[in-house]
Amino acid sequence: EVCGVKREGDRIVSVSYRNTQDGIDGKSHDIACEQVISTIPIGDFVTAIGNLAPEEIRTAASQLRIKPIAVYGFLVNKPKAIKSLYIYYRDRCFHRVGEPKNAGLTVNPSDHTVLIIETTCEIGDEKWNGDPNFIDRIAADLEDEGICSRDEIVETHVLQARHGYPVFSLGFEPHLEAVQGFVASLENVRSVGRQGGFCYPNMHSDMSMGANAANEILKHDAKPAS
Repeated sequence: EVCGVKREGDRIVSVSYRNTQDGIDGKSHDIACEQVISTIPIGDFVTAIGNLAPEEIRTAASQLRIKPIAVYGFLVNKPKAIKSLYIYYRDRCFHRVGEPKNAGLTVNPSDHTVLIIETTCEIGDEKWNGDPNFIDRIAADLEDEGICSRDEIVETHVLQARHGYPVFSLGFEPHLEAVQGFVASLENVRSVGRQGGFCYPNMHSDMSMGANAANEILKHDAKPAS
């Protein structure tokens, strides 16, 4: 977990991180760096710079919100549950259901399948915590959609991510523009990906953003010293 970024002039010279298992009070470690590719939320990157970022930029960064997600994995006692890889929903307690077996995932036992059920949430709410009542709501909605019945659900697991979806709230654009302008002024930093770019790229676009950032660094390093 990034806990600090050291700025000198228009460059970042080191990044501090903490092992998540060490907890919030765990020892931090520093990595000196010549180039930085950041994939953490762009607002968090500014926050990690601290007072070495202008106050108005820190204020703008605080206005960029990321929606947490809780993803449920269900082991289901049936060979197949849906015909596609993903189905999107608007009026259920989840927004997307996926069956990775349809993309080649090997499930054991082979006559079972796995469903990945995605929900947006807030940290600490019933979705985030995996409360039994919410799992019952998922099961009821899956049953209503004809995907599986309650008695076919063998196991349930929940994975949480604090940074799921950038929130395009009313009036966010000037805050994002200010933050992106500041980050762009740092000559050895590239902020990429969904969180680093505060955008919604497809997976192939995400990979291209990372590859392009790496290629820019390689071109920069190939230039003869002045």
